[in-house]
Amino acid sequence: MAKIARSTKIPATPEAIWEYLAEPKHWPQWDPDMAAVEADGPGFENGQIWTVRLDQPITASLEFAGVEAHRRLDWDIRALAGLLRSEATFRLEPLGGGDTMFHYEFEMGGLLGSLIQRLRRSVVERGVDDGLANIAAATGTDSPG
Repeated sequence: MAKIARSTKIPATPEAIWEYLAEPKHWPQWDPDMAAVEADGPGFENGQIWTVRLDQPITASLEFAGVEAHRRLDWDIRALAGLLRSEATFRLEPLGGGDTMFHYEFEMGGLLGSLIQRLRRSVVERGVDDGLANIAAATGTDSPG
């Protein structure tokens, strides 16, 4: 697996971005591959699992790890008995002046995920780019409410 890494400066504090990401209802808004998310409530804890319905009518488990509030979030998605996996990391770096450098690393694994990333890398990269742009648009100071 080869990681796809992207970064962007967002005109928002790490706390504001974290607050947005901590709401399960926001994940389908920023991630073009998620149709719905079910969780017990907002927030992240190591080992916490959300249920995700992907846009291909596949149900998956999303598990959080490496949780450092307002700084870092690792998350893994597993579906189809591990044949389809993805691993991602968000890192939020405060820049001062209310800005944040948001780093997003993503890779697919498992038999199907590895094939998808190898054969359709440009599509996977576009999904990462779109997701990062959606997070920036939803949380930046120019975003609505």
